[in-house]
Amino acid sequence: MVSPNRCGRTHGGQRRRKCLTPADIRAIREKEGVSQAVFAQYIGVTAGLVSKWECGEKKPSGPSLKLLTIVKAKGLAVIA
Repeated sequence: MVSPNRCGRTHGGQRRRKCLTPADIRAIREKEGVSQAVFAQYIGVTAGLVSKWECGEKKPSGPSLKLLTIVKAKGLAVIA
């Protein structure tokens, strides 16, 4: 079994999952023009967790990561 390295790429180069950097997450939120608290409500997490994502202390996963990739591609209105 090939284990993924940083950002979900396997050593063979195939992409296994989406990777969002702290800067990506902040850019997504700022593009939508909302605060961390408002953004957190849409995603279904706390404002503190959004802050930790944006600082790189934690990484989004599971449903949160999926919602972030949807918002990045289609905008916040899609999940509102």
